[in-house]
Amino acid sequence: MLWFIALFITLASCSPVLQPLQERGLTCVGYRGAPAELPAISIDLRGDIEAHVFDGANPSLSQLPLNTWAGSDRNHRLEYRAWRSTGSNGIFNVHLEVQVTGYANVFVNFGAQSDRGNGDPGLSRVDNGLAVGSGSNPYPRRTFFSMALGTIHRNINYNLAGNWRL
Repeated sequence: MLWFIALFITLASCSPVLQPLQERGLTCVGYRGAPAELPAISIDLRGDIEAHVFDGANPSLSQLPLNTWAGSDRNHRLEYRAWRSTGSNGIFNVHLEVQVTGYANVFVNFGAQSDRGNGDPGLSRVDNGLAVGSGSNPYPRRTFFSMALGTIHRNINYNLAGNWRL
């Protein structure tokens, strides 16, 4: 009878109703708890993109180092860099590299907007996707986003908006 009670308590403590399998892993002992609510990410990239213009291949990390998001901590770190590639035929490219360290992932919205006026027909463009975290690996995972934009657009605002996901 005592073994039945011990088995029942063990099964109840591992109940998927209380903790999904993905969060508790393969065993019930020592699973990591749910993380504290992580703040949303909002970064103005306009200054970075306008200041860093490169021809051809992606710049090296020594040419364009990573910036660390102000809300990063030792468990969840977000680093990024943004630049523009010179274009041809009235088109140029803007690029965003995101590196995430930690168990959480980041759903990224990389946006470009401009208002109508002065010959600009207006622009609203978004490239989005999941920037996957490194898990227990101390080295970050890299994710790239890019957009091709027309040179007709003036006064473009670029931004990175994101939310942490497990």
